[in-house]
Amino acid sequence: MRASLHTVFAAAVLAWVAPVFGQITFYEHEGFRGSVHTTRGALDSFAGWNFNDRASSVVVEKGRWEVCEGISFQGRCAVLSPGSYDRLGTMGLNDRLSSVRPANAGAKYASEPPPPMRRPNYDYRQRPSESLFEIRVSSVRAVLGPPERRCWVERQSGRDDPNAGRGVMGHQLGGSKVRRCENGRDDAPAYWEVGYRFRGIAHLIQMSESPGQTITVNRSGEPRM
Repeated sequence: MRASLHTVFAAAVLAWVAPVFGQITFYEHEGFRGSVHTTRGALDSFAGWNFNDRASSVVVEKGRWEVCEGISFQGRCAVLSPGSYDRLGTMGLNDRLSSVRPANAGAKYASEPPPPMRRPNYDYRQRPSESLFEIRVSSVRAVLGPPERRCWVERQSGRDDPNAGRGVMGHQLGGSKVRRCENGRDDAPAYWEVGYRFRGIAHLIQMSESPGQTITVNRSGEPRM
């Protein structure tokens, strides 16, 4: 009976500790792109990931985390609260992090930046431990933006100013001003409409850049970049 109570108590402690530590995810490139690494506990070095000095963006799911430039929490550190940090360069930490650990609960840190955006803006970014598949693109269509109306003012030619040709600088032409307009269109596409099939299901998405011959998706067929 005592052993059973001990097991129940240990499970309760683990259930309490996990939410406190939360989770932090590091991305190789800005905007939550590139290779992904996540942890729920302290790491004195990213060498096991082959990721020292390579992180450029971070998502903190829960808890506050201390991230440091050097291994074993040496060098300059910063404390990150829950949210999405799409550019570590704004804190001077781009490609500089090598260790991470949960911050002490309730402690005040001078190196804690203002809270970031609460919801990660990474719809097409790879999630931690997510399996990905490379499949062939079946169709691509560039969609142009709506026509733009451009207007300008022209001066209608008229009689020269009496001072014209007498060495007076900056003389004005006579006549009236005429406003002219035309409809134009930017040649750059507003977006690309991309089609592909995955596991027998047709998908059609919009992308800000033209894809190559293949596209990366997860198990649900959702695109990942």
